[in-house]
Amino acid sequence: RTDLAHELSEKVQGGDIRNYMWLIRSAGQDGDVKKAVGTFRKLQSTQPELVDVMAYNVTIDACASNNNMALAQQLLEEMRQVYPMNKFTYNTMMKGHCAVGDLDSARRSLQEMEESGITPDVASFSCLLSGAA
Repeated sequence: RTDLAHELSEKVQGGDIRNYMWLIRSAGQDGDVKKAVGTFRKLQSTQPELVDVMAYNVTIDACASNNNMALAQQLLEEMRQVYPMNKFTYNTMMKGHCAVGDLDSARRSLQEMEESGITPDVASFSCLLSGAA
C-alpha cells in the first residue's frame, strides 16, 4: 500500500503537506527509514515552504521508531537551526533513546525539555519508565 502511494505521489509531483506527512509516517511504520527521509528531502527540495516543525517531527519519529538515533539526532540538529523543539520532539527523542537502551541521553532530553520551559507530560515520563524497566 505504501509503495503504491509513493508511486502515485511521484506521478502527481508530491501533492500537499498532508500527503507528504502520510508518506513519511507510512514509510516509518513500514520500517523504511531511507524512504521516510528520502520523502522528507524531496519535500525540502520541491516545496521548502511546506517544511515546518511537524514535518521534521514526523521524520525524526520515523528514524527513532526504527532505532536509527544517529539519523534522528542529525535531523534534530538540522531542525534546531530553523525551529525550536516542542514537546513532541522531546518525547520522540526520549522514546528513541529508551528503545535503544540509552537512558542517559533520554534523561538529558528530559532535562533539556524542562530547561527550555516545556513541561513534561505523561508521555514524557512513560518513555523514561518503560526504558528503565
